[in-house]
Amino acid sequence: MSFGFELKRRKVLRVAVAYFFTSVAVLEAANLVLPSLFLPAWVFDTVVTVVLVGFPVALVLAWTFEFVDGRVRRERPPDANETPGSGPVQRAAVPILIGCIVLLAWRPWSGSDPLAALAGSGLADSVAVVPVDNRTGDPANDHVAAAITEGIVRHLRAAGDVKVSDPYSVASMVDAGVSTQDMMRELGVQKLVRGSLFLEGETLLLSALIIDGFTGQVLWDGTYPGGEASGYEAASMIAGEFGLAYESQTPELRQAYTSPVLMGHTGHEALIEGTRWLGRRTFEGITRARELFGIAVESDPEDAEALAALSKAHALSLIYRYRGGPEGYEAAGMSLALANRAVAADPDLSAAYAARGYIASRASGPLGEVGSDCREALDLDPNAVDGLSWCARVLQQLGWETEALDNAEKAIALDPRNAGRRLAVAYNAIAVGDYDEAVEHARSARALSPGLALPPLLEARALLLSGRPQQCLDLDLGPNAGTRAACLHDAGQIARARAIVDSLATTISLQESADSVFTDVARAEDLAVYHAWIGDSEMALTWVEMAFELSPSGVESRTLQSELFDRVRDDDTFRTGLEAIQAGIWERVQLEAERHSR
Repeated sequence: MSFGFELKRRKVLRVAVAYFFTSVAVLEAANLVLPSLFLPAWVFDTVVTVVLVGFPVALVLAWTFEFVDGRVRRERPPDANETPGSGPVQRAAVPILIGCIVLLAWRPWSGSDPLAALAGSGLADSVAVVPVDNRTGDPANDHVAAAITEGIVRHLRAAGDVKVSDPYSVASMVDAGVSTQDMMRELGVQKLVRGSLFLEGETLLLSALIIDGFTGQVLWDGTYPGGEASGYEAASMIAGEFGLAYESQTPELRQAYTSPVLMGHTGHEALIEGTRWLGRRTFEGITRARELFGIAVESDPEDAEALAALSKAHALSLIYRYRGGPEGYEAAGMSLALANRAVAADPDLSAAYAARGYIASRASGPLGEVGSDCREALDLDPNAVDGLSWCARVLQQLGWETEALDNAEKAIALDPRNAGRRLAVAYNAIAVGDYDEAVEHARSARALSPGLALPPLLEARALLLSGRPQQCLDLDLGPNAGTRAACLHDAGQIARARAIVDSLATTISLQESADSVFTDVARAEDLAVYHAWIGDSEMALTWVEMAFELSPSGVESRTLQSELFDRVRDDDTFRTGLEAIQAGIWERVQLEAERHSR
C-alpha cells in the first residue's frame, strides 16, 4: 500500500472523528430544542438525514482537498518525512464511526417517550398543571385547591393553541415522586404550573409559579386572590384571574380565554373526586366514580359535566365487564340517556359529545352519527383526550387505520399515565396485525395498572397471534381463561384446552359463576375467540350471540376485525348470523335509553 494512500487515510480518520463529535452536538441540540418549538417530527428526521448524508460527503472532500493557510486546495503530494498511521483500529475506524452516528440518531437508550411531543405539534404552547397544594391549614380547602387546579386546566384548554396534559397523568406522576424534568420529558410540555393555596386573613390566595421545563427557571410568578368569595366561588374567581394572567404572558395564543366557569354547586366536590377514581379503571375505581358522579347529578340534574361523567362511568363499567351496578343493555341505555341530557344541557361542552359518541361507538351506533360527535368533541376541545381515544376506534371501524393510530397516540401523549389510553392503541394494533406494538402497549398498561384484566388479555392475544403461545401461558389471565385455552391449543395441550372450555361453557349456561367482579360477557367473548381460532364457526357464532345477548359490547369490534376470527370470517352461516346479531343492538340500546329518559 502506497505511502500517499496511508497518509490520506490518516487525515480522513481525523475528519471522521471531528465529524462524529460535531454530529453529537448537532443531534443533541436538535433533540432538546425542536420539541420545545413544537415543530413536527419530520424536522428532526430531516436533521438526522442531513447528518448521515453529510458523513460520506465529508470523507470524500477530506480525501480530495486540504485546508492550508485559510485556503482550500487539492491534496498536495505527501511529504516523505511524515509517518502515516496504520493498523486494524484505523482500518475499522470509518465503519465504526458510521455505526456510531446511526446509533446516535436512533438513540435506543433515550428515556424520553417518542409520543411526548406528538400532541403538541403545531400548537403555540404546552403546559402541565400540578395539583394545587392546600397550605391553608384547613383540610376543608383540599377540594377548593382541587377545584382551582381543574379551573386552571379549563382556562388553558379554552385558549385553543395550548397542549394541556391530562390532570390524571400529572397527579399520578406527582404521587409517584417523579422529578420535574422527568415529568416534563414524559409529558412533552414546555411549561409547568405549580401553585399553593394560602389564607390571608379571610381571603383565599393562590401563589403560582410558571416554570420552564427544560431549564427549570421560573418564567414568572404571581398571586391571585379570591376576593370576598369563599369555597368554589373563590376557586372559580382565582382560576379565572390566573387564566387572564397567563394569556397576557403568552401573546402568541390564538384566542382569549373564556370567562370563568362558576363551580359553586355542592356536587362539584363529588365530581372532582369521582374523576380521580375513574382514571384508575379498576373495579373499585369505576364503582366509586359511578357513586360520586351520581351524587353530583343528584345535586344538580342540569350539570352537563356531571351528566357526561356519569355516562362515561356506566360505559366504562360495560367495557371492562364489571359487575356492581347496571349491566348490559340497561347500563348502555342509561349511559346514552345521560349523554343526551349532557348535550342538551350544554351544547358547547366537548365532554358531552365525547360521552355520547363513546357509548354509541360501543353499542353499534350509526357511524355517521358517531363520527359527527367525534368531530364536535375535538372541534370544541383539541385536547379532549377521551375524544381522541374513542375517535380512534371509530376511524378504525371506517378503515382509516393510520388516522386511528395517530389519534390514539395523541391521547397517550396527553395522558401517558392512564392505562386506558395504552389499551386503545393495543386494540388498534391487534386489529391491523401489528402484534409487537400491541404487546408493548399492553405491557405498559399492565405496569401502570397491575390490577386490570384487559392488559394481560390483550398481550396474550397478541402473543398468540404472533405465534408465541408459550409466552402467553406465562401470563395470569384471571377471568379470561378462554384465551388461555386458545394458547394451550396452539402449544399442543389440546386436552387441557378442551377441559377449560367445557368448564367455562357449563358455568355460563348454568349461571353458576361465583365471580363478584366480572360479568359473564368476558367469558362468552373468550369462548367465541377460542372457537373462532380453532376454526369452529358454528360454536364461534353461538358464543358471539351469547356475548351480545348479555351486552351491546359483547365482542369488541376490533377483536372481530382481527386475525382471531380469520378462520371463520368467510363462512356464510357465521357472516350472516353476525350481521343479524349486530343489526338489532343499537335499537335495543335506544329503547333502554328512552326508558331511562322518562
